Amino acid sequence: MVRLVAIAMTAVLVVFLAGPLPAQSVEEGHFAFVGPLDHVIAPGAHVAPVTRGLPFALTLKDGGASVSPALFELKVPGAAGPLTLALDGLKFQSGRLTAKASLRNATGSPAEGLRLDLVSAVETYAAKDDKGAAIVKTRPQPAHLDSPLFFGDLASGEPSDALAFEAFPIAFGPETQQVVVSGVVSGLRHAGAFDVDGVQAPIAASFDPKGRLVIGDVTGQKGVRCDTQGKGVTTAFSVPDQVKAMAVDSKSGKTAVSIANDGQVWLFSEAGTLDSKLGPAHGIDGYTDWLRYDRDGNFYAVIGWKLVEVKGGKLAAKHDIDELGTFDVAPDGSVYALKTSGSLLRLPAGLGSSATLASPGWRPGQLTNPTACRVDPGGNVYVGERTNNIEFARISVFDRNGAVIRVFGRGAKKPDPAAPEVYLPGQVFRPVDIAFGHDGRVYIVGERVNNAIVEIFEPF
Repeated sequence: MVRLVAIAMTAVLVVFLAGPLPAQSVEEGHFAFVGPLDHVIAPGAHVAPVTRGLPFALTLKDGGASVSPALFELKVPGAAGPLTLALDGLKFQSGRLTAKASLRNATGSPAEGLRLDLVSAVETYAAKDDKGAAIVKTRPQPAHLDSPLFFGDLASGEPSDALAFEAFPIAFGPETQQVVVSGVVSGLRHAGAFDVDGVQAPIAASFDPKGRLVIGDVTGQKGVRCDTQGKGVTTAFSVPDQVKAMAVDSKSGKTAVSIANDGQVWLFSEAGTLDSKLGPAHGIDGYTDWLRYDRDGNFYAVIGWKLVEVKGGKLAAKHDIDELGTFDVAPDGSVYALKTSGSLLRLPAGLGSSATLASPGWRPGQLTNPTACRVDPGGNVYVGERTNNIEFARISVFDRNGAVIRVFGRGAKKPDPAAPEVYLPGQVFRPVDIAFGHDGRVYIVGERVNNAIVEIFEPF
């Protein structure tokens, strides 16, 4: 997430959702989640804490009888206007700060995956020093949030539902002067979208060392480069058959490509010339379906249901996984792999024993028809999903331990039912891969009819 300057922020919340979620259609069930995040996630899943975002703060004085204003215009970087947070009916009683929380998106573009978290509560109180002189000191209070509030995705100008929150316990003693309750609202701003000229069927995407986006094109039998707005499209490499998989070394610019009807991996220089090929002597003993480089330039490939690691041109490790799909390598060397049935696995560096972090399903914390897996520089795991009709999609975000951070990608409270003919700005469409730009933005590459669309999101 983009780090913002921390200011004091606000209140704890508790949201009430009684009983299980009602039966929903595929589209609604996949997208319509609003409320306390730990109430809407899948059974057995966990919520990851979030401490960075747009800060806000409430100041309680006079024993809690005086509370600072509860309307905040939160400034989203790069946005045309604010994200407005309202805490209506705010009151303090019996150690609890309660209100109805709502958001209105006035940023000029979709704001997605929105959640509100408590960060801290700090008491200022009168005390005396060692010599008995009057001084003012501070100390933390144990005020907490039963659960972060999840507001989901909002289109430009769209208001959220109002959610109950409750911060507690907050104590006032005779010496207390004030208590400041601080929180953050976090999410992603939709920063635009572009089509990539000349790409017929995208299959993979990565950024090269110069900050250019490289996209593999299955039927075009090539890879293309462009800038972060889709301009300056050039050919990165060409191959004699369909592209099956592609990966770019973020340090050297070298591109690894596998193609149909060839069991080797082709290695291209940044200039697009064929340097060499990897085959059985290097640990590549079959047709490869997914390729990745880690941050140190080591190479990984999926061969059938086997994941292999190649270091210095030699096989370094391997691990068999039933129903193995795509994967990515985290900055610490651990590997996150998807099973086509919908599970997310984590393997330690060296491809040791795997742990299951998420299982199949449509609730947050579960995965439906996963198609893309990438790990950002902070170690958070982004998974692209499709519903069964493949037109509606979302992105699920987990921390390194598989705890849920957020889901996003519908562009508004509901996706446009007319996709693919019509779709909302910020509505993720048929994601095939995810890439993280040098500018801190998230680039989601989707497949359209004979075209590629790239949706840009900026975390805040």
